[in-house]
Amino acid sequence: MHTLDILQGKGGSALENAATQYAMAYLLPLETLQAHPDVRYLSHGEPTKNERWRRLSRLAEHFLVPTACVQATLERYGLIAREKVEEAA
Repeated sequence: MHTLDILQGKGGSALENAATQYAMAYLLPLETLQAHPDVRYLSHGEPTKNERWRRLSRLAEHFLVPTACVQATLERYGLIAREKVEEAA
């Protein structure tokens, strides 16, 4: 979206954020996500780690986007909590 600006060394994270917001709104609109049963389950249930990943993957397949994109979008919209990262012992 901002290729010329980025190549010229302008913008950076603000432009990247704008591009991300645009992609989210276009590929994964909030209203459409909220209506999907897997999103409702993820938002209101307490899925295991495996079940969470299975549902995120199914959403990714449905919307034809990477699973990580679905997860990040749902987190940004506040529909799911950020996954806790386990610390190495």
